[in-house]
Amino acid sequence: MVTKQKPGPLTLRDLITRFLGRRNLSPRTVDYYSNILSHLQRYAGQNDWPEQVENITRGHIRDFLDYVATERHRWPEGRRSSYEKASPATVHHYGKVVKTFLHWAEDEAQQPIRASLKQIIQYAEEYPVVATAIDAQITWSTSDEKGFRTSDYELRRLLPNDCRNWVASQNSLAAVPVRGRQLAECLSPIVGTIIETHPRACLFFAHKSLLESVKSYKKANAQPHRKKLWKAWANRFAIDVAPVAMDITDDALDSIVCATLAYLFHHSPQQLQQLPYSAADKRGRGPFFILRPISENENAIIKP
Repeated sequence: MVTKQKPGPLTLRDLITRFLGRRNLSPRTVDYYSNILSHLQRYAGQNDWPEQVENITRGHIRDFLDYVATERHRWPEGRRSSYEKASPATVHHYGKVVKTFLHWAEDEAQQPIRASLKQIIQYAEEYPVVATAIDAQITWSTSDEKGFRTSDYELRRLLPNDCRNWVASQNSLAAVPVRGRQLAECLSPIVGTIIETHPRACLFFAHKSLLESVKSYKKANAQPHRKKLWKAWANRFAIDVAPVAMDITDDALDSIVCATLAYLFHHSPQQLQQLPYSAADKRGRGPFFILRPISENENAIIKP
């Protein structure tokens, strides 16, 4: 996996499109919502509302509902009823739909998404990304006939015996290394620091007492384990993240680890350990870093 980010703040138009595209809506409900939200979008554009929904206030919504309630000629080329004063029931329906949409948008803004390579690159071009960490083998050598690098062997050595299969051969991972290398290659002209990491191993080194959760968080029904690890990681590194009441995917958990490692590389490198790769003919982009394993006698709570 690669670090996933939203491709910039979502606009009102973006969120309305996604809201109406949900699979659980009937065609009739989509038409009902679409009629009201298209008017909301038009009104917002005509009145210079902020593009990002997070900047839309209750005052904006009150202005919109007041307009619906008082303006006789509300919508150009609208239904005939839009040329009459809206009834209290109509205003109520507008308010109910807008409230439903904004509550959904608030939850949606907190949910991590699976971004495409194109979206990740676009984000890096539009925003000042200093560093990125990629969860895939982005270096390789023709001498690694079994698909394991010396850095992979070193990481396996640091893990408990029954966890060493977390570090897989490049030969067994099919498209994952290819995707990682494509991303590293495309980001290299844009992002100054590109490193490789292993989120699952980092979670273990950060929270050895939560080994069972680290072993289990990628399974289908492992939401309690993912939430436990999400909360523990955020607490350790003082990260302000979405509340654990939301559903956490294993990809989202891997992503927050990747983002943290990229941050630590510049702000607290003493918390990281580089895994050496000694092949003479190695190639690729980015050294391999993990969270430095901490012994039982060390203080595990180190703020960056």
